[in-house]
Amino acid sequence: MVVLTPYLIFYRFERADNRVEILRFWHGARDPLTLEL
Repeated sequence: MVVLTPYLIFYRFERADNRVEILRFWHGARDPLTLEL
């Protein structure tokens, strides 16, 4: 789990499916910013 103010990012990597899932939760985001990954 990586915490970037004001963003809380959940990063999960599954080897079985060779798949990466990224869930983004916003905490008190005042600006309409998006994280480009």
